[in-house]
Amino acid sequence: LAGALGYGGAFIGAGIVSSLVQAVPLHVWIPGLALLTKAFVFLYLVMSVRVSPDEVRRMSTVALGVALVILGVGVVELVLPDVASALGVVPFDRARGLIASVNSWFPHPAIYGWLAAFVSLFLLARFALMRRTWALVLGVLLGGAAIISGRRTPVIGLLVSLAAGALHEIVTRRVSWRLWAAIGAGALLVVIVSITVMGQFYAQTFEDYFGRPTRIMEIFRENPRSRPIMRLHPRVALYAGSLAIARDEMPL
Repeated sequence: LAGALGYGGAFIGAGIVSSLVQAVPLHVWIPGLALLTKAFVFLYLVMSVRVSPDEVRRMSTVALGVALVILGVGVVELVLPDVASALGVVPFDRARGLIASVNSWFPHPAIYGWLAAFVSLFLLARFALMRRTWALVLGVLLGGAAIISGRRTPVIGLLVSLAAGALHEIVTRRVSWRLWAAIGAGALLVVIVSITVMGQFYAQTFEDYFGRPTRIMEIFRENPRSRPIMRLHPRVALYAGSLAIARDEMPL
């Protein structure tokens, strides 16, 4: 906890100093600081709570049951929208690919997608640690639930997290090829099954994020032109612009 506090304090301190040095208006950096700080506060609260493995097992079982009900309602929304309406679902009513975005009882599909991705990773981690086949099957199915939300970031986050887990196994030299082959095969199956209805969604995602490398590289030029950058996907421009600022203003 002390180490985490030290890293968090240094990170937040650097943000404050850089904002003051660059004369960023108060109405910009103070709300930004609040958004940044809440993540560290939540992390410290979680780290300070002492729970036993048995408590974690019992709490996660309850949480999994609640999550499965919410995610199951989303599947009903996809297959039987009239029934879902009777269950109190208010459709988001925005299509991605050939399907409507699924949001279940949430006001926005992104929340549904992130819940599905998180629970999927939790179950895949359980499979990795305990070799429970049901956890693998359910984790793969919930990976598919993240896809039907029609949101890109939960799907990307799910894939990046799996890659990080595999990299950790490689670095610690605890690689179980059978385990990761099973997880990889499940993920590949979800992609193959979903590509028939989400192919346009995948293609547009690839186009938005990687289809215009010359526009992305414009951000890193010494004197970038605004017109090519304006045509970038906002999230891509934000990420690339952050890297360019970090490069130009090191260490602040």
